[in-house]
Amino acid sequence: MNQSSALDSHMIAHAKLTAHFIAAAVRSNMSRDEINSVLRDLTQETVISEFWVTDEHGQTAYQSEDVAFTFPTHPDAGTQSSEFAGLLMGDDVVVQDAQPRELDGKVVKYVGVAGVDSKRIVQVGIYTES
Repeated sequence: MNQSSALDSHMIAHAKLTAHFIAAAVRSNMSRDEINSVLRDLTQETVISEFWVTDEHGQTAYQSEDVAFTFPTHPDAGTQSSEFAGLLMGDDVVVQDAQPRELDGKVVKYVGVAGVDSKRIVQVGIYTES
C-alpha cells in the first residue's frame, strides 16, 4: 500500500467513525454545541484538522470550525466541495486530493462519507504542506 492510499484509508476510517459518533450523539440528544465541542477537541487531539457534517440539504449542522457553510447539492456545481454532493445522492465515499478550500484557499485534503443515521455529508480534512 502506498503512502497516499494508506492516508486515504485512515481518513475514510476517521470519517466513518465520525458518522457513527454523530448518529449516536443525535440519538442521545446531545446538543449541537456539545457535539461541536467534541469535534473541536478532536482537532486538537488527533491528526484531523477539520470536521464538517451536514443535514440532508448540504447545510452544515455540526463542525469543528465556527463558520457557516453550505455544500452544493449537485456534483456538477463546479466548486471544490461540489463532488461531496454525491454523498447526499447515494455515494458512500468521496476521496479528494489536497487542494485549496473554498473558504480561504488553505490547502486541505478532504474525505467524506455518507451519514449512517440520515442523508448527510460527513467530511474530515487534514491540512497539508503542498
